[in-house]
Amino acid sequence: MPHLTVLIVGASDLGTACALRLFRSGLHVIIIEKDCPLDIYHARSFSNAVFSGSKTIDAITAKTYAQVLEEDALNSGSTVTNFIQFAVLNREIPVLTESDKVYLNHSNINYCIVCEPVLYKKIIHALPEETSLIGFASEKKPDSYAYTICNSGANFGRVFYANDALLNTTSDISLNKKEKYQQIKAPLEGVFQSSKSIDELIHEKEEIGKVDDIPILSPFLGRISGVLNSGVIISAGTVFAEIDVSHSGLSGHFLSRDSFCLAGAVLEAVMYDSKLK
Repeated sequence: MPHLTVLIVGASDLGTACALRLFRSGLHVIIIEKDCPLDIYHARSFSNAVFSGSKTIDAITAKTYAQVLEEDALNSGSTVTNFIQFAVLNREIPVLTESDKVYLNHSNINYCIVCEPVLYKKIIHALPEETSLIGFASEKKPDSYAYTICNSGANFGRVFYANDALLNTTSDISLNKKEKYQQIKAPLEGVFQSSKSIDELIHEKEEIGKVDDIPILSPFLGRISGVLNSGVIISAGTVFAEIDVSHSGLSGHFLSRDSFCLAGAVLEAVMYDSKLK
């Protein structure tokens, strides 16, 4: 079977888990992210490569075009297309941003995994016409994706195929995530500066960070499970931190089991479809 190339749209928890599973299975993986992703889980995801230039997770490295040029691994006249080919041949994951979308049509992409629907809508016209779409939804919907993966309820992690009946998945087996993890939203617009690190203990009314030098205090006692990069500009209502109030002891540096479960379903859909072609 020839090498398959998969584009993953969005590189937070779900996109990173998909990238890891597909890459380990021998597929060529490309990631595209927002120009400035606001990802509170950046410590455990490939989205952080947009800021740092490179991110390695479980011995798998993702790099940006700028990082490869800085390392002098490519000459200054190389294009983003050259970078994609170079990274894939070096068994690394090239990370593109939204502004690089014009190069997608030259990348022979077989599958597009839609982890960030908003970003996908911005790049859809740059994709090769023959690209098959795999996405996520709470129920199977006609004419949405080639394959839809259920991301909630009793059918969590199931791949819906063409002949499957439409299923309502409202009988949810809840993990009470909302009770265990409390997300904190910015009360105003400005530049965010973090005062806490991931996995650090925080007390009620202790400072989590600042927005334009205005201190934001925690309403909860718990452990920081996610926080934005310092220096990003956020608007009012943006989630800038998450607190684990359950005292579970789970580290915020590791991807969630739910993400890996859904990533396994993505691999199933890709392998199934590739055998039909």
